[in-house]
Amino acid sequence: MNRTPQEAAPTTRPVDVATMRAAVDRLLDPDAVPEALPPAADEIATLTLQLRGHIELLAPEVEQAAMRLKPGRRRWSVLECVWEARSRLEAEPSSRTGGAVGHARRLARVLDALCDHNEQLGVDGETRKQAAFRRLGDHQLRCATCRAVDDTGANLNLPCPEGDRLHDEYRRARRAGAGAAFPPRAGGEHDETHHEENPMREMICRMAGGGGGGQGGDGLPGEPWPGPQDPPPPDGGPKAIG
Repeated sequence: MNRTPQEAAPTTRPVDVATMRAAVDRLLDPDAVPEALPPAADEIATLTLQLRGHIELLAPEVEQAAMRLKPGRRRWSVLECVWEARSRLEAEPSSRTGGAVGHARRLARVLDALCDHNEQLGVDGETRKQAAFRRLGDHQLRCATCRAVDDTGANLNLPCPEGDRLHDEYRRARRAGAGAAFPPRAGGEHDETHHEENPMREMICRMAGGGGGGQGGDGLPGEPWPGPQDPPPPDGGPKAIG
């Protein structure tokens, strides 16, 4: 009897946490003010479909990672989040709980929690804060504008829209992970005081000039990179450079 060749197993779509976080930020951006108008009805419908698709994709990944943990509080905490996510998928918008906007925001919150568990369990290998810090560091180490200094070696703080964008991304990731209070940024204009309040650019320029001397690992020169199992620093930011 001739055997028909087996059909290839369906391939799973890759988990794109950055895209999921972007969808969450559309509704739960830490910089959004309470007075901000909610998205229009058609935009809410589109965002809701996106959030549902992201949850349906990520929840099984997080559940499988949780099942590999030893029985205990952490495992059950992650599984509880997965169950909550699936219950949100079954729920319908209600005028008593904010209608379509409230329903979309609840989906965004549970997706945000799944992304956090995804990072903490090492499913994606890198936390949101680590990835944002790495992108910011890579840019500022290579950007001639960010590294420009005067005759005394002090950074000129020249306007760099890409550097500002990456710093805002890191600031949001850091606040989302640590719950720290950050001063609001000025609007789209370049703000000279922005870099005075945050010495990240000068710190990286000093490291680029040979100031760092630790084991680089996956982090910036001179800064050991925090791994998924390392305890977070007290202020919720990157480890201090010795």
